[in-house]
Amino acid sequence: LKLLSEMLGREGYQVRPANKPQVAINSALAQPPKLILLDVRMPDMDGFEVCKRLKHDARTSDIPIIFISALQDVKDKVRGFNVGGVDFISKPFQDEEVLARVRTHLELRGMQLHLEALVEKRTAEVVKLKNQIEQENIYLRKEIEVRHKHEEIIGNSEPLRNMLSAAEQVASTESTVLILGETGTGKELLARAIH
Repeated sequence: LKLLSEMLGREGYQVRPANKPQVAINSALAQPPKLILLDVRMPDMDGFEVCKRLKHDARTSDIPIIFISALQDVKDKVRGFNVGGVDFISKPFQDEEVLARVRTHLELRGMQLHLEALVEKRTAEVVKLKNQIEQENIYLRKEIEVRHKHEEIIGNSEPLRNMLSAAEQVASTESTVLILGETGTGKELLARAIH
């Protein structure tokens, strides 16, 4: 742990070492890091269990976890991937390999966060456009309704426009209206326009 911390520190990485599993979990939950290097063999709780707990918490579920272990069994490596690990470094490790893997996974995490931010931004834009379109549709429907309110009545003369304007004014009130006129002059159409 000390060698690993010193090597990463020399390369400019901020390192928060933890010797005990629960201390590591508490530290990660309190201040989520960008990457976790996790030894499989630890006292009280193995690295697989620590990984499972971190992956079940929303604050740390997306943090890449690289296992470090002297275990060479493929089953152990597969178990590490199954509980949420993204990589496996075998002990004894080479500094160059550790640095390359750390760098790669930090870059991948950075790209993932960038893509998530882009998706969030684009989604907000789509929602905003959808709302604008819905408002425009409501406006256009009202506009069409107003323009075609009296489409059963044919004609565009000045007296007819005046009569329709008066009908609209009366329609918005609770007044009783008596329509007089000869048969076939459109009394029924005018009555429907009012009511």
